[in-house]
Amino acid sequence: MRFGRDYHRRFVPDWSRFYVRYDLIKSHLKSRPHAFDGSLRLLSDNIGAFISFHVDRVTDLAYQEASLWALLDESQLTGVFDSRERKFLVGELNGLVQELLKIQWFDRINQEAIDRLFQKFHRVASQSGSSHGALESLRSRWGRLEQSQQLNLSEIRNRLQSSIAREEKRRDTDEWTDLSLLTAVRGLLLDSPLFRDALYRALNGNDPDASKDLFKQLISFSEVEFVRLSHSLFVFFVIRRSWRNVVTLVEYITSRKSLTFTENHIRLLITVHVQGMNDPEVGTSAITTSDCDDMKGASALDVFARILQSLEPANIKEFSKEKYDERVLLLRLTAKHGLLEWCRLALQKIQEAEGKLDIKTTILSMDELKLTPLHYALIYHNSHVVDFLVDILMSSISECREPAYQAILGSCLSLAVAFGKGDIVTQISPLANLDIRSIYGTNALHLAARDGNVGIIAHLLQAGANIDVNEHPRGWTPLFEAAVNGCMEAVQYLIQHGANATLEDCMGWTAKELATYRGHLAIAELLNNANPNEPLQSITHAPRPTTNFLNHGAIKSGDIIVSMNLGPMQVGRNSPPVQLSYLSKDPTRATECLFNLRISAAGQTHRIKLPILNDRSNVPLIFVFPPNADLQVAFKIFRDDPENDEDGVLVCSGTAILESNRLLFGTARQSLVREHTVSVLDSMTLDIAGSILFTYVIAKPFAYLQSPKYSITELDTSKSSVTVIGHRGLGQNVNSQQRLQIGENTVEVCVLQKALLVVKTDSGIVFYSGRECGGLLCRNVQVTKDLQPIIYHDFSLSETGTDIAIHDVTVDQYKYTSSVQTTHPVPDIDILGDDINSSYAETRPRSLSLTSGSDPGVFYIRDRLRHTVDFKTKGMKSNIRGQVIQQPLATLKDLFHKLPNTIGFNIEIKYPRFHETVAAGVAPIGPELNLFVDTVLEQMHLYGGDRRIILSSFTPEICILLSVKQKAYPVMFITNAGKLPMIDVERRAANMQVAVNFAKLWDLAGIVFASEPLVFCPRMIRYVKSSGLVCASYGPQNNLPEAVIAQVRAGIDILIVDRVRLVAKTLKELTH
Repeated sequence: MRFGRDYHRRFVPDWSRFYVRYDLIKSHLKSRPHAFDGSLRLLSDNIGAFISFHVDRVTDLAYQEASLWALLDESQLTGVFDSRERKFLVGELNGLVQELLKIQWFDRINQEAIDRLFQKFHRVASQSGSSHGALESLRSRWGRLEQSQQLNLSEIRNRLQSSIAREEKRRDTDEWTDLSLLTAVRGLLLDSPLFRDALYRALNGNDPDASKDLFKQLISFSEVEFVRLSHSLFVFFVIRRSWRNVVTLVEYITSRKSLTFTENHIRLLITVHVQGMNDPEVGTSAITTSDCDDMKGASALDVFARILQSLEPANIKEFSKEKYDERVLLLRLTAKHGLLEWCRLALQKIQEAEGKLDIKTTILSMDELKLTPLHYALIYHNSHVVDFLVDILMSSISECREPAYQAILGSCLSLAVAFGKGDIVTQISPLANLDIRSIYGTNALHLAARDGNVGIIAHLLQAGANIDVNEHPRGWTPLFEAAVNGCMEAVQYLIQHGANATLEDCMGWTAKELATYRGHLAIAELLNNANPNEPLQSITHAPRPTTNFLNHGAIKSGDIIVSMNLGPMQVGRNSPPVQLSYLSKDPTRATECLFNLRISAAGQTHRIKLPILNDRSNVPLIFVFPPNADLQVAFKIFRDDPENDEDGVLVCSGTAILESNRLLFGTARQSLVREHTVSVLDSMTLDIAGSILFTYVIAKPFAYLQSPKYSITELDTSKSSVTVIGHRGLGQNVNSQQRLQIGENTVEVCVLQKALLVVKTDSGIVFYSGRECGGLLCRNVQVTKDLQPIIYHDFSLSETGTDIAIHDVTVDQYKYTSSVQTTHPVPDIDILGDDINSSYAETRPRSLSLTSGSDPGVFYIRDRLRHTVDFKTKGMKSNIRGQVIQQPLATLKDLFHKLPNTIGFNIEIKYPRFHETVAAGVAPIGPELNLFVDTVLEQMHLYGGDRRIILSSFTPEICILLSVKQKAYPVMFITNAGKLPMIDVERRAANMQVAVNFAKLWDLAGIVFASEPLVFCPRMIRYVKSSGLVCASYGPQNNLPEAVIAQVRAGIDILIVDRVRLVAKTLKELTH
């Protein structure tokens, strides 16, 4: 789901204008579902533009390759010749490979965007129920174009790699000496002994007159031969970096007025110079036979200066004019490579030729990519060149402010912001119109807010940027960008400086609602303080159908289902799902975008393009195994090579045995660390080539509860009904004496609640007592070591005086910790000052629950608790004498037997979570998931009868198993949805967006949210319900009448509350 948010971050900066308009097409489709054909035409046009640009880049690459071979005679490369020619050739070929990989990365991002857009179009088409032949036709045409693209690039890649491999092999066998003058440069008269001798002496550099003797021979040649031979000598000496000879050659060439230098000469000069700067064997001060010219004062810059000096004004102007067939003009090439002095010389010469410096034809002249020299200096991070160019622009500031230049300078400013270059932003901002938007609808302030760069935001606002400028097509202001991306400091700064928090985007959402939706509740609270008012209209939302894996046609009764997710499931764990060390050894120098991952098991295969570009939290891979099958999954990584093999080339593979943990923990236990890593081995050497990180859950069949017994829709007899459920009975026990508290999760608290519930509404809100229609109780169920479901909330049984987990005690040990909280006197009662009448205690046992000063049992239980983590953290423990009216701990069977069927249960299944083990300081080991769930379901099958039951859990894996294993009762997912502090950092519970998608994916009945996001943004309740889900909430705010009323008026289905009587009274008063 992060693909759209990170789309712009994956752009090739040079080509950022030429990507598919993903947000525009998506927004057009969402906001205008009735204009489907118009949205489809927009997609078709974008595909056409993408293909056209791809063809241009491939054509340009072919031109560069042809130009390279025009310099060198490939047939001569089989001989033994100067190693620097070969190094130049291999360096240029590698440069072409890098350009090819750049094209492939550009294609990869656009292909992913197009494929995702097709998925969205198909969803809209399926909702309308009509056939869209145009959509299928476009999808088919796109598939053919994509295959053609890949095949074409594969052919080019194989050809370049073949040339590189051949030359590197020859390089390793060459034995070049100073006596060898064999060369692959075209056009040299090596057959002439006189010419060859003069050439060798000039190259050797020992005879100062040798160069003159050589070049004197040129004068005797005809014009055609002179031009050809001069060009060849220029290439010959430049490749060898024999700069003194090049300078002398330039002097002789300029004596023939009919011959001038072209851009190709200067491009070669700059290319060789840059290769030398980047070559550790050469560098700027290397001492070799051909580089010793540097020690005598000659350099590549001297050659460049001499060439510029030799050019006539008319020729200088040619370098500054834009022509369709030019690849990189002079100034852009020097700016791109950061050659400051070269830039200075070029601009000086252009100014001399034209009498003035016209910024339109120099610094702000655009090439076919719509880039200027200033763009290139920015993109390639040549800040010293940027400073130089901006200083020149500042001297022409009035000209820069002309409308024709504002869009160019605006894009330069946005580039500087995207790169986080605050100093460059400061330099460029006085020249640009700060509110000009790019073709993607954003301006510099949007980008700064998106990245949370407060320093740049501050500067742009001080420079006069519009703080509430909205982008196209979503209508987001900078405040929206900062809120959606979780940039707290940026949101604070924007609000402090007058950003309007009441604005809505094109879909009717506010920044507060989008922050809530994405799980940034601290930001939502900040925005709520700035704008506590709620919009009246409903949020625009078209519910989208989601693949329901439970309707998988291949699943049969008794099958085992494995749900696998690639990558970590914990927020903050940013390890990539696939890591390939193989890339560093691959002779093809392939990047990850040339690979695909295939995961296979039980005859089923999932193919995934690499790298993985999105969060796959809600994109599980489903495998269906027959009963008693070995649960093994194979991982294979292939390199795309459509020219030679349609299926690709296998490079590495590995296998995971999913139930291997039985050897570590036994059949009844498993690790709570669900991340698993499998190593993949090189297919040739069997060396470790990388690793794959994944999580999985195994769902084994449960024989019973396969037909519906209760539907949650029975709670919702009208659109305005609400059900109140007591949290842990009559409310969670807290460290407070403000109200009477009965021990949570006990039988007695359930009996008392019977008189309080339930609340429903029709046209208004009508209150019914529990005696009239029955209530629902929220029960926390865990499983003991001897597989008995018990009613208990906390992770550890602190009543033992230790931090032992519930799943590590037996049911008898569990009950004993409750029974030992006695009210009977003890021998040292006088010392404690107690004067307890035992007969009084026997007749009124509950009256002693709060007499902590006179009950020695209270002293002993608190003393036993004081070293436990729970007590140290909270200062109390639920259902403990002296704090609440303590009652015996109960089992699930007790509740089924002792409570009438008219009382329904919301059974929250409390499976231990990793963060709880960390807090308790115990090993992260819990019950085996299937055994745990089956144990609970078994008792529901035996004792549930026709009782109304809702199942729920915080643990996504538990929800998956409950949904897969049984069909009798509805299942709800509980989530904190970004509530701070984020203790549980499970990705599928991180925010409302992923929670809704998870619930729909696994056919859950609804979601129970922490109440904070729904109180901040009551309209989100309708959003959840419009997705076909029941919306419930829990938390402290549900004890506040005003928060309850806000949620009820917004249409909440279920309220889980602590103060049942207060909430019931509030709702009853709401009807009058």
